[in-house]
Amino acid sequence: TTTTTTTTNTTRELVFIRGLSGTGKSALVKAFCVRNSRQTTANDRTIAMVQGKFDCFLRDEPFSAWTDALQALIYHLHSTPRVEEWQQFRQHVRQLLADDEIDLLTRMIPNLKTVVGATASGDAATTKEQVDNPTTHAETSNTININTPLSRMSSGDLSSNSNNHNNNNNNNNNSILSEGNSQRIKHVFRKFFRTLTALEPLVIVLDDFHWADPASLELLEALMNDRENSRIMFVACYRSDEAQNLRTLRDHLQRTPTAGSHMTDLETDNLSLEHTHTIVRTLLSMDMDDSPEHLEKTLQLARLCHRRTLGNCFFLLQYLIMLKEESFLKFNLGLFCWRWDLQRIEDETAVTQNVVNIVSARLVKLSPQLLRFLQLASCLGSLVHNRLLAVAWENGTVLGRSVFGDGRAQGAVEEPRQPLEKVLELARQGNFLEAHGADAHQWLHDKIQEAAVSSIGPDDDKVDKLKCQLGFILLHQLTEEELDRELFVVANLLASFRGAALATSDLFRRAAEKAKSVAGFQSAFRYATAGIALLPAGNSCWEKCFEQSLALYSVATEASGFLGRVDDLMHYSSAILDQPKCSIFDKLHAYFVLLEYLQNNGRAQEALDLGLQILANLGCTFPRNPVVQVVKTMRAVRKFKKDPPTQAVLRQLPPMTDQNALAIVKVIFRLQATLYYLKQIFLYAMASARCIELVLKHGLCDYGGCAFFDFGNIIAVVSNDLKYLSQWSEMAVLITKLVPSGYQESRIMFSVACGFMWSRPVHTLSKDYCKHGYQAGMKAGDTESAMWCFMHSIYFEFMAGKPLRILEENCHYYISHMKELKRTEAALLTGTLWRLILDLNRSPESSSYMTATIVDQVLSTLDVQSSDLAPYFGRAMENMLVAFRRDYVKGAELSIQRGNEFLGNFPHQPIGIWDLYLRGVCLFAAAAAAAKPGQKRRYLRHGRKLLATIQKWQSQGNLNVRHHAALLTAEDLTSRGKWDEAKQSYESAIVGASRGGFLHDAAIANERYAYSLLGGDAPRNIDSARFHFGEAKRLYVEWGSMVLANDLEEISSMLLSREAMQTLG
Repeated sequence: TTTTTTTTNTTRELVFIRGLSGTGKSALVKAFCVRNSRQTTANDRTIAMVQGKFDCFLRDEPFSAWTDALQALIYHLHSTPRVEEWQQFRQHVRQLLADDEIDLLTRMIPNLKTVVGATASGDAATTKEQVDNPTTHAETSNTININTPLSRMSSGDLSSNSNNHNNNNNNNNNSILSEGNSQRIKHVFRKFFRTLTALEPLVIVLDDFHWADPASLELLEALMNDRENSRIMFVACYRSDEAQNLRTLRDHLQRTPTAGSHMTDLETDNLSLEHTHTIVRTLLSMDMDDSPEHLEKTLQLARLCHRRTLGNCFFLLQYLIMLKEESFLKFNLGLFCWRWDLQRIEDETAVTQNVVNIVSARLVKLSPQLLRFLQLASCLGSLVHNRLLAVAWENGTVLGRSVFGDGRAQGAVEEPRQPLEKVLELARQGNFLEAHGADAHQWLHDKIQEAAVSSIGPDDDKVDKLKCQLGFILLHQLTEEELDRELFVVANLLASFRGAALATSDLFRRAAEKAKSVAGFQSAFRYATAGIALLPAGNSCWEKCFEQSLALYSVATEASGFLGRVDDLMHYSSAILDQPKCSIFDKLHAYFVLLEYLQNNGRAQEALDLGLQILANLGCTFPRNPVVQVVKTMRAVRKFKKDPPTQAVLRQLPPMTDQNALAIVKVIFRLQATLYYLKQIFLYAMASARCIELVLKHGLCDYGGCAFFDFGNIIAVVSNDLKYLSQWSEMAVLITKLVPSGYQESRIMFSVACGFMWSRPVHTLSKDYCKHGYQAGMKAGDTESAMWCFMHSIYFEFMAGKPLRILEENCHYYISHMKELKRTEAALLTGTLWRLILDLNRSPESSSYMTATIVDQVLSTLDVQSSDLAPYFGRAMENMLVAFRRDYVKGAELSIQRGNEFLGNFPHQPIGIWDLYLRGVCLFAAAAAAAKPGQKRRYLRHGRKLLATIQKWQSQGNLNVRHHAALLTAEDLTSRGKWDEAKQSYESAIVGASRGGFLHDAAIANERYAYSLLGGDAPRNIDSARFHFGEAKRLYVEWGSMVLANDLEEISSMLLSREAMQTLG
């Protein structure tokens, strides 16, 4: 059965294939890959097809199938004969991805180093020979005596090899917290897939997706929602009875398809009797004989097979193989056909509902060496690198005696060990394993692997013992690079180990930190808790292995916070915070996790109290008395207003190295949003001033830039002079250039864009700051700031007069992206502008109700608990709409009713500039049309106040309000009867708006000038009015608002006709 969900301009395909185990999902995909492996596009470019498989026994490894598929793809790309394309791909990766992003990817995809070479922060590149012949490794001739019980082994025994590995993942208090790291990983993968699909179309097959980790599910959703990606198909196979989380994802993608995406849902089922009969006839080479006798004979066999296997495809094939191997099916060379005794099959074969039993029966009849090899391989996962198989097989004799003892029934190895290639060949011939690329093998079906595991022993003890022994051997014999690559495999093998060896606990620490580094928080939590369980009991773990305990508890704290495991979060964080041996710097990471948890769950006051407690522990205190806060804030304002730091001084500052100062600045950075939300403005100002003092005393740090902008904002408000905002914004930008960019850069970019709105052309702000800030935020994992950059970008573009069609498309994409990242307030505020754009851009036959419905449908799923900005933005958009629709009286009344609410609450929000300008247009236009003198004076009084504000902004250097001031000045002069001066101001407004590219402002200026030429006591000029009406209509059409152009056509025709009649009269 098939269902599809489609959007236009399809560029990303997602195919879900679901069904019960053994119904042919993987076989269908393999047939598809074989059939299309040599397909080419219209441009004669091949389609790359790679496959990855999730593993039931290695569920703790995040992104396992993704990394397997991508490693296979890199090998495929590296072997392409088109050298120019390969070099182009290398260059593209280098250009699009930063060094730290490449390092992150090469940690998950080791052979990617062959593409990009060495990075500034990474290791040397892997050689080409290692990719061309990845199975080449130095053979280790020694085997390990593991007859000693693991519980008796010392930590020195276990750590002899692991101590040689670099522990680069020690707890780092400057690391990005969990949510940011998760978003950073997805962003890096998005960028990497864009480079892949730029080279050639790509098909990624993800088998056994029902065993995917949560991070893999989120990655698939992120890639499908990436509008900038193209020419890519994902095929995800999963069992319909084991994938509740996957069904939720599938349903979500069906409900909210993004532009350029297409989803297909396929379902496989058991075979019917007719299909079973066809398969039986084909396998027995009797499909060419349609005689009734042969049809009846094969039908009876098919009916028996169908009854025993219920039509399960894999079960059916295994059942037929068993019949052949047990000689129930025999090939008669004399008759040259297959023969069987149906009654004998009926009587002597057992009825079983489990295919594993059939496969297990086959396994026990294999040669002892092949059985032992399959048992070892089954412990290593569904996809196993040949190097692991080589190490396991080299120690197979020792492992067999240790776990199984002697005897053929248990498969003990007595005869000389056969070479690895020989047993691999036997495993492939027996349809147990198949090659996967050049350096790995995978199980033909997970049920075969399951049967191999079950053949180890009737209980789990033998399986656990074998896994532990095998993990111990790998820990000792793998090289550093190999262990890092197979870290999750080794950790999972040792997961059942319950000894007291600290080196095993340290292995889990490494696995936990690696999983956390790639946003596999479910896996990180399991590894961390497994490592904690192996630590000495009670407080002695902190006495005997402090660093290891701190690292494990820190990862457990962060992972439990990300996963929403509140009880675990409190338990593991308390273990750190209540530990006397932990310094305040050791506790910072746990504090930050708790602070993030409180902030994300609407507990702002608790977050503030915790943040102030952390600062007090660092020796940084603030007064809680409001009067004292005001006094200290004004003192700081006067100090820095009189003697501000200069850019020359900042350039001379060294990097901040004082640990305490760095910690204080970082805590204040994380606390500022909470202070702003709680309207603790004076505490907010004091905290910013403290950061500036620390920067000037101890040196530059990446978190200092935000403090400079924040305090410049405070000085500008207190002084009512916008030059300070621009001055301190310049210093904030300089700090981001002088100090390596980090988590704060995105926030600085959208903040200074708002600041520069008052001193720089608005056209430059979206590209130079907002788009850059979005990229920086996504790279660092600061998706909140990245989405604020998106929101401000669309508002800047609207204010700059960008065509409405482009703005509408951007709004839809931006909001989808914001919803995906759960940044709902930014989506809500962008939606208010989107509604206005749709109203201005809608076709004449549609209604405003229809446009509002479109937006409401998109925003209906947003879960915004509170938003300070939303009501103010909503009323501002309403005021703008009535101004555009020429309902000037309503706009004037709204303007008077609203007063200075927007800029009064949000002094430097850029949209406040345009809101005030259009309110002024409404007030002066309403005054011109007012019949009552008192009403006219009222409108003019309020309009002139707004004009005075805009003129003050202009005098302070705001380049974006010159034509606003000119138009409102012209309106004011017209109201005073100063026609000649008004004419000059109108023309100045038109020229200024046109030269600046402000299509909408130029249209409004032309329209208002035309009205003045026909209205009141002004000298009439019908020809000039007709010209400016025409210019206004042309500009509205160019802007993309046909509804405004059509309405103006009706109004201007009526006015011009009336003037013409009066002239003739």
